Amino acid sequence: MTALGRRAFGIDFGTTNSALALADGDGAPRLARFARGGGKTTAAFRSVVYLERAESRGGALRELAGPRAIARYLSVDEPGRLVQSPKSFLAARDFASTRIFEREYRLEALIAVLLRALIREAEAQLGPLDGPVVVGRPVRFVSARSPEDEALALARLRAAFASAGETDVVFEYEPIAARYRVPIVVTG
Repeated sequence: MTALGRRAFGIDFGTTNSALALADGDGAPRLARFARGGGKTTAAFRSVVYLERAESRGGALRELAGPRAIARYLSVDEPGRLVQSPKSFLAARDFASTRIFEREYRLEALIAVLLRALIREAEAQLGPLDGPVVVGRPVRFVSARSPEDEALALARLRAAFASAGETDVVFEYEPIAARYRVPIVVTG
């Protein structure tokens, strides 16, 4: 079994890339792989969100994340909005939300779009990801200048996971979480 004593999955929610692995006690952890251009796959899920108007849905916004977001962004004539590295803003008190087209998006909601897509694509390969999720968190979040900024960043990250449907979350400092990590080899 896992260090938690039961089936668990781990997410490395990174500034540029994210990754997900499942540990269920049946051998080595299984790492989710994601599509990339040219039919290749990689363990890296780009930490980006893309939003565009979906005219076929009455003007509602279409939300994409990861490799699908990048592919869509590069393929359209009338681009939507590409949000990169949302993790960088978790401790930023002056960034609570942003307006994308006519909709206001809280930072936690943007991150939840990314997390839902990451989990959905991983579940397509690994099966249901029930059980706790272990998430690496920075020892110090980018732009955090005080313990209150750190607390804000962690609260926002916890809220993003809850919005993505994950409430059984265990945060580990990234140096400790890396000890549990499956070696990831990302090739060109």
